[in-house]
Amino acid sequence: MRRAVTEILKPQAVDRHLPIQYAESAQFMFDLMNKPEEHYNHCARYAVSVVVSIVFGQRIPRYDSPLAATFRGNSEMLDYLLQPGNTPPVDLIPAFKLLPERFANWKTVCRTQKEHIRSFYDGLVSTCEDRMKRGNGNGCFVETLVERRESLGMTREMIIVQKRAQDEADRVVGPDRLPTLEDVKNMPYARAVMDEVIRSRPSPLGVPHASSEEVIVGFCPFQIQYKNYRIPEKSIIFFNTWAIYHDENLFDHPYEFRPERFLESPQGTKLGVDLHDAANLKDLPFGSGRRICPGVHLARQLEILNTARILWGFDILKATCPDGSVIEPDLSLSGCKPNASNGPKPFAADIQVRSTRHAQAIRREFLETSGSSALFEHEIDGDDRAFLHEAKRSAETAVQL
Repeated sequence: MRRAVTEILKPQAVDRHLPIQYAESAQFMFDLMNKPEEHYNHCARYAVSVVVSIVFGQRIPRYDSPLAATFRGNSEMLDYLLQPGNTPPVDLIPAFKLLPERFANWKTVCRTQKEHIRSFYDGLVSTCEDRMKRGNGNGCFVETLVERRESLGMTREMIIVQKRAQDEADRVVGPDRLPTLEDVKNMPYARAVMDEVIRSRPSPLGVPHASSEEVIVGFCPFQIQYKNYRIPEKSIIFFNTWAIYHDENLFDHPYEFRPERFLESPQGTKLGVDLHDAANLKDLPFGSGRRICPGVHLARQLEILNTARILWGFDILKATCPDGSVIEPDLSLSGCKPNASNGPKPFAADIQVRSTRHAQAIRREFLETSGSSALFEHEIDGDDRAFLHEAKRSAETAVQL
């Protein structure tokens, strides 16, 4: 299965799905412009819809779409199960596996959740197969798996950063069209902003790995005291991504948000740091070694496309109260969700489109990419169709003004 996933997620294959990526990004920009106060939900809808579209061929036009609600429920339960204390450390103490389910409620929860997730994804696969039989295939990843299953084997600083990124976007793109991935090649500061966001607020711990045999760590580019460190066979190993990305031996002033570090060094590290075997330090949130997440190329493409487009199209400021006082976002760990992703809790923000020309460009892109979106909308329900119809009608009306 991993071989199949790796093949369909390699850079050349990912590029085939640029039309739906651009279309999803266009709706995200359109939604953000029309209802900026719902920015948190727009981000959540976009993140789920673009992945489900590319993998299963089915869009999610609204935050409240049934697929989105089910996906969020599954994700929230998974986050709950991953929180320390909610399930026993079975990997460390295998005897827990022998407990009867009537004495181990966590087994019931895990089994039930597994059934829910299996039902959810089985339904998406079945829908994809039905779509292919009707001749409405859209080239999603699951179609490739089905067709080739045998051969595949199955603050002030924030304003300065934003202004510099916007100046770069204005110079490379202008106000009358949205940035593309080709434009991003000429937008090094936007790429640096994205890399710095990931470095400064990563998921604290990576997905656990297990050592298949005893190994002696002969060299570690991060901490010299780990030289000749013995890792026993079957040890559970976590990547402490947070500690690595905030290591003063690697990064100058690691707790400062400073995108310029990635213009000074490809990995953002101090000048002169010898990374040796850690040439892909920026990709650490996606894992490492042979088991690195096969979706890294797709994720990187989505990240930079929307980073560039958001910086191009919007001024993003702190929200204010009715009396004019500024609402300071909680940037501490208490302002993050207590789960493995370390994502922020919902927060207020003041998001404004930069100009009328930017607004018209967003509307035009939203309308022009609707053909790409339509290939992924065969199974959406009546409420979703009504939502999209009204969104397109309002965009067409505004473009004609």
